[in-house]
Amino acid sequence: MSVNHIFIFTDDYDKAAQELIDFGFTEGSSRVHPGQGTQNRKFNFNNFFLEILWVHDEREINSALTKPTKLDERANWKNNDCSAFGLCLDYSSEEDSLFENYFKYEPTYLPSGMEIQVLRNLENPSLPWTFRWKSEGVQKAKNEIIVHENKIEFLTKVCFRVESVQNEYVRFFEKDESIFFEQSKDKYLKLEFDHKKTKQVKRFDTIPLIIEY
Repeated sequence: MSVNHIFIFTDDYDKAAQELIDFGFTEGSSRVHPGQGTQNRKFNFNNFFLEILWVHDEREINSALTKPTKLDERANWKNNDCSAFGLCLDYSSEEDSLFENYFKYEPTYLPSGMEIQVLRNLENPSLPWTFRWKSEGVQKAKNEIIVHENKIEFLTKVCFRVESVQNEYVRFFEKDESIFFEQSKDKYLKLEFDHKKTKQVKRFDTIPLIIEY
């Protein structure tokens, strides 16, 4: 199982991005998602990217196309029980059983006919908004910078702190060695890089993120 990218919704996107930069990360490309109502700033690594995400257009995120995705509720996570996080997995048959009852989302910024398979986790909104798609035909940003001042290179472990771990979604990941879930009232994301070779920890103030490296 492979993580393609992770997003974090925030209202303080400039402060969040600056805190990541101050920590020693180099910022990559950014984009608006037309029709979805969101915009991002990205930080790229050897094996995934981290995405700071926010609402760019209230009308679009509440449109008939996007509203069923529940992204608007994720964006409002400070005022409800939702997770601020999105987990994108690289498309693989390994996850077919997990995505058996996925929600089909066809945003206008993808080529016509291409779908994003989404697990909205409606019954357990503290779980991450989880998705995948077959990326053939999607133009990728070129020459993304993956060298960082703090020397961090590879994502080696992901841990989501969620309200409950007693559900089928979490059980699916029990045999995986890179994606974990911890039960906690505080909904945080913990990312481990480079097998914690420096044994240092950074807790961010502007976003619910802890980095071990």
